Amino acid sequence: MNEYYTVLSPVLTVFLVIGGGLVMRRLRVLPREGDPAIFRLIVNLLYPCLILDSIIGNPALRQAGISLSAPLISVTMVLLASGIGWLLSRSAGLRYGVERRTFAATTGINNYGYFAIPVIAALFQPEAVGVCFAYNMGSEICLWTIIVRLIGGAPSAGWRNIVNAPLVAILGALLLNLLPVREWAPDLLWGALRMLGQCAIPFGLLMVGASFSDFTLNNTGELFRAKRVSALALVTRSLLMPLMMIATAKFLPLPLILKQVLVVQAAMPAATFPVVMTRHYGGHVPTALRVVLIGTVAGLVTIPLWIHFGLRWIG
Repeated sequence: MNEYYTVLSPVLTVFLVIGGGLVMRRLRVLPREGDPAIFRLIVNLLYPCLILDSIIGNPALRQAGISLSAPLISVTMVLLASGIGWLLSRSAGLRYGVERRTFAATTGINNYGYFAIPVIAALFQPEAVGVCFAYNMGSEICLWTIIVRLIGGAPSAGWRNIVNAPLVAILGALLLNLLPVREWAPDLLWGALRMLGQCAIPFGLLMVGASFSDFTLNNTGELFRAKRVSALALVTRSLLMPLMMIATAKFLPLPLILKQVLVVQAAMPAATFPVVMTRHYGGHVPTALRVVLIGTVAGLVTIPLWIHFGLRWIG
């Protein structure tokens, strides 16, 4: 039982910070007008600093078995989840075309960043956060190619967005990690990177909460309409994919640290950002909202349960 509460504590912490963002939005302390500037700050400065600090000097990522297999497994899981979502979308009563594509896209990718990273940081050794970023590289590529194409955006828009600050930071940090850069650069540089990087997750979670406030303000009823869509989204993202990803961690000959990252990623609900992409690229917004809202609400229960089960199973 103590092991379960060890897992539950960081998960509840994440939800509390998200709740803080939701409340601040409702109180207009975080007005929507400020979102673009805050998001640019997180994406272009704070998040890259966290990536650089987590990867450079990380001995686990000097193993090719981790730095190469982590993004490859991530891409494979997105393809698998999107395929399952596409197959199940017909049973959900969704119409062929944009509705089925949106269901496949939003069930296809998990909340691999702001949800997963603080949980991994709380449960495992510091090197695990860097391994998580290597895994996230595959998810980031999929987000701007497979997912954006499923939603209905122009392929060229997706390809342009692949080249963003976080992905460049991951690639650059993996290359710099092959050199003794940590020893060469002065400590004050790493101190500044660490200080800025530690702001990335709290700021990001607050903005996730603010976004949820926007989504739910006039759309809470979406959870109670089209119940088959919500039910099959849960089956895909909160049952089938966790089982498959944890089984991958159990049976593939992977380093333990990568297995641990996979278990946490397996427990994550559907990502929230595809809802924004759905609005921008002309997808079916009600379907995206149902998938994201039901998975996140259920995540209060399913996330700690899957992590607890997965960590015990992989031994």
